[in-house]
Amino acid sequence: MLRMENARIKVIHVIDGVSQGNHGIIEAALGTAGILAESHGITSELWFPKASNGSHRVDLRGAAPVAFRDTPVFDPRRVADGRQLCPRGTVVVTHGCWRSPTLVGARLKEASFPWVYTPHGMLEPWSLRQKALRKKLYWELRERRLAEKADVVRATAVPERDNLARLFSNVSLLTHGIEANGDDPEHRPDGITRVLFMGRLHPKKGAVALARAWTRSCLYRNSGFQLIIVGNDDGDLPELKRIVRASGSNMVLREPVYGKEKAGLFASCSFFALPSRSEGFPMALLEGMAAGLIPLISHGCNLPEVIESGLALAVSPEMEDIVTGLDLLATFSPGEIADRQTQTREFIRAQFSLTAVASQQARFYRSLLV
Repeated sequence: MLRMENARIKVIHVIDGVSQGNHGIIEAALGTAGILAESHGITSELWFPKASNGSHRVDLRGAAPVAFRDTPVFDPRRVADGRQLCPRGTVVVTHGCWRSPTLVGARLKEASFPWVYTPHGMLEPWSLRQKALRKKLYWELRERRLAEKADVVRATAVPERDNLARLFSNVSLLTHGIEANGDDPEHRPDGITRVLFMGRLHPKKGAVALARAWTRSCLYRNSGFQLIIVGNDDGDLPELKRIVRASGSNMVLREPVYGKEKAGLFASCSFFALPSRSEGFPMALLEGMAAGLIPLISHGCNLPEVIESGLALAVSPEMEDIVTGLDLLATFSPGEIADRQTQTREFIRAQFSLTAVASQQARFYRSLLV
């Protein structure tokens, strides 16, 4: 029998595209790839439709990119055979619903590859209510039938686990990790307290509600505060542009940033606002918290442990409640901000470090190959 505690393992991560809109999913999938390879002998590949391979900058953490032709006759088993992948030493992890990842996972499961189906919040109640009829039909006719073949349905947060358990009997909770260095956060005393929103500009994320709330809060046109909204358009950009243009105020819209530019933006901000209606695992929020940003978040962010810790300013996705949260953060002194930043950074280091999560993932992947 193959001893999995010593054998080398390959993990195939399947996503529906390499694009700015998928940046969070890519980060979630590959965040631990380097540690898994170096410390646990587990290497990774990122599979995606070839047509989606654009100019988006992606850090693959040493994972091998595999672009496939997503056609009706595409058979991922041929790709696996060509890469000499063996079911006894390979785990397939699909990310997201409704598109090619589920089809690829089901096909590889037919060839005896262990399959982990990861919805990333796409089966959360709020998400299912959007385009409900179309999703219900596809769910009943195809998605459920395929997903039920998976060995494990993976939840990435406690609320998601509880919701998925109503649909599947084989749900496991396995979170993602966040890279956090050991430096203490440093608040830059330039006289401006900055609130950052970073993520897809999609209606569920709450960027428009946040911008409208800003114009009704005590922070509006206050030179000591600034709201920075960063993200690629997924429906909300035209309205956000209208609000910012009409306000003539202390709100800024920026294109997505990466690497050192993103780290510099985090370092210039004090708060991270995400009044979302539904999330799977909000990577950008956790990255911001790892940099010391104090969260202003809703329960829809699927991080009850952050709210229960007392570190977060908890709001609902409704504009009036966001106004209350923004008014509250204005009462924080520089000393209180610095203290909360340190506590936030330490919380992420203890709960979501890449090293700890990689060890959990290694045990999980090996358990599927016993």
